[in-house]
Amino acid sequence: NKSFFSPWDAINSDSSHINIINRPIIKDMVFNVFPPLYTGKEPYTHQPHVSDISAPEGSNIEIIISQETDIDNIWVDLGTDKKYFTKSSDRYYMEFGITENKSIEIGCVHSNGLENSPKPNYRIDVVPDYQPEIRILSPKSEIEIDDMNEIIISYQARDDYMIAEMRLEYYTLSPNYMLTDTTYYIETISIDKKPVVTGEHVFSLDNIFLAPDDEIHLRLLVSDNNPSNPSTVASNVVVARLPSLEELYSLSLIHISEPTR
Repeated sequence: NKSFFSPWDAINSDSSHINIINRPIIKDMVFNVFPPLYTGKEPYTHQPHVSDISAPEGSNIEIIISQETDIDNIWVDLGTDKKYFTKSSDRYYMEFGITENKSIEIGCVHSNGLENSPKPNYRIDVVPDYQPEIRILSPKSEIEIDDMNEIIISYQARDDYMIAEMRLEYYTLSPNYMLTDTTYYIETISIDKKPVVTGEHVFSLDNIFLAPDDEIHLRLLVSDNNPSNPSTVASNVVVARLPSLEELYSLSLIHISEPTR
């Protein structure tokens, strides 16, 4: 058949063999967060499908990856350096400390030389260990010392984890015509160690030599329980003044002039 549209027996092109190589995929991943012991917080597991990881400052983060076959290496990219996982049996382990916000990326390379893509990435948000707070509730900022010769200090302190220590700091200040003792004195106040501390402290002046018109400047100091980097803060200052000779003389005249009952 010499027609232009006559059929051919077959039409064939050259054949080629194509091997499809799959990139590795990281799955079955677990994040365990271990807060510092002093926080009193229990370890917890973070779900890997949530990309934001919240951890107290100073925590250790453990990553466990299982069921990965033909993998040569797995690593976590911390931005400044890479840390490689350790393999044990059919699992890969990694643990690192965290003190600041950080973005991480987890990569691996297959025995065929291909890396995973895209790589799982996470943002670690560090919960800071905030400084404690301390306030003197009473007395007010300036008071006069009476014949009881003591100052009753009412206070309240708080911390996100624990108030570990409280101290009273004071110094005396004399009138300009006398030599002033600028030494700072410290005495420890016994407290229950807990996040919120309230109470009273009786500051006796019996062993402190004070002349008329002398002042005692005092404040409270508290420290938290962070063992590696404790924070210490100070309260507001209270000034307690002994009346001057003129004031004492005026008071004595008032008492003398009062009628006897």
